[in-house]
Amino acid sequence: MERGEPAFCVGNLGLPVFDIGIGKVGIAICYDGWFPEVFRQLALDGAELICVPTNWVPMPGSESQTDTMSNILTKAAAHSNGVHIACADRIGTERGQPFIGRSLIVGPEGWPLAGPASADREEILLVQIDLSSAPRSRALNSFNHLLGDRRTDVYR
Repeated sequence: MERGEPAFCVGNLGLPVFDIGIGKVGIAICYDGWFPEVFRQLALDGAELICVPTNWVPMPGSESQTDTMSNILTKAAAHSNGVHIACADRIGTERGQPFIGRSLIVGPEGWPLAGPASADREEILLVQIDLSSAPRSRALNSFNHLLGDRRTDVYR
């Protein structure tokens, strides 16, 4: 890669969801996590688990915070869509760019099931999940359903 060339570019494969026999897995990548509609569309397409390989970097103002913005957004996306989300980040520095680590696996209620991992050493996060619990978790109670109560008549 020549200096000044982009390190990444926009993809053109949409938001894939794969039926792997034990459940449906959606794929998002890194910066996708900053766009709530990515997780919503994957959930609407049947994803029960969303896997997110990442290259998370420090956010402005994050130095004094106890939680990373990436993890806050991941927990919110899992809760508001009733999906499991597994994010795998890297650590260290490449070409002067630091990476924050803090990988995690979040359940469909928005709470971490494993992690966040370390910011400065390699770790493997393992947790056993029941993919079929994702659709059930979307019914918050007998009156509220995360996907069924959407007001598509008032927003796009």
